[in-house]
Amino acid sequence: MFTDAGKYALINAKLRARISTLLSEDYFANLLKCPSLTEMFNFLRNGPFSDLSAIYERTGDLKTVEMELFRKEAVLFIDIEPHLPTDVLPLTRAFTAGYEIENLKNALRLFFDRSFRKRSIEDSVHYLLRTALLHSIPFDAVINSGSFDEIVELLSHTPYGSLIRNEIARVDKMQSLFPMTVALDRYYYQHLLDEAVNLAPRDKLIALRLIGIEIDLQNINWIIRFRTFYNLSFDAIADIIIPGGLTVKGNTLQDVYRSQQITAPLQAMLRKSYPGIASLMSEQPQEQSPRLTLVERILEQIMLEEVRRIMCGYPFTVGIVIAYFILKRLEIKRIRTVLNAGLYHISRERTASLL
Repeated sequence: MFTDAGKYALINAKLRARISTLLSEDYFANLLKCPSLTEMFNFLRNGPFSDLSAIYERTGDLKTVEMELFRKEAVLFIDIEPHLPTDVLPLTRAFTAGYEIENLKNALRLFFDRSFRKRSIEDSVHYLLRTALLHSIPFDAVINSGSFDEIVELLSHTPYGSLIRNEIARVDKMQSLFPMTVALDRYYYQHLLDEAVNLAPRDKLIALRLIGIEIDLQNINWIIRFRTFYNLSFDAIADIIIPGGLTVKGNTLQDVYRSQQITAPLQAMLRKSYPGIASLMSEQPQEQSPRLTLVERILEQIMLEEVRRIMCGYPFTVGIVIAYFILKRLEIKRIRTVLNAGLYHISRERTASLL
């Protein structure tokens, strides 16, 4: 107990102080009342996201603002790294790798569009994060490469080069980046699990639980999209499903995939562990996109329930570090959602349902 308290005392105090300053429900309610995107940025001018107003005033471009939100999210752990216990750093860096991978996937899409689809990417190359996260990746060189073999060479100092090399044949055969992006995503989640397993016993249990919910969200996202857009059998995607989910695994994934009412098997499964949350799944939207949004909301609520348990429980664990990351990431997501609603004139009621 003394060792844990000594290890986490400073970072626990710092992160709880930061969590106490997160934007309130009232703040978002008032932000939603703004009648236009310009008014939303004026409202943000006096808060912790005031820099977004300056960016929008300079560029008039919401995508540039979104890129800054992505950067803020990507460096969450980097910014607090000096205060973290050394044995937690491999896990937090594994989380940061997710943003590096997302940025790399965007660069690969631009390369693919330019080289394979012969499309102009001139309007898109500016919306790529150039900030170095874990590795020094020459993103512009990746985009302008002549072949995947050149990209593999450029990434030879990272874990991603070999992953890309292993998928080149499948990409060529399918004429799609799909197998490559899936391989990168699977690496990310497996890397998280591997680092979580190396933590001290108490920290290991907490980290695996929270990572398991992340994996649930990714698996549900994938199986809904695979069934909707590719009409694949469950057997055809079984090898793509990421192991390590907390609540959605095994036969439940098959039931979700094959069910006409996709929330029904999830509701039955969640009723025991999360009775309050399971009741939210009584909604049964008919369209696939709203179904996916509903499932994402449910899994986010599960994550928040776990965060509340962490905040009320024994304070000196890795839980406070991951809880801060989850809460800050959700805050950034909500800002992004509201700003997009302002751009596309989505109703206040509809936007509020997405927050």
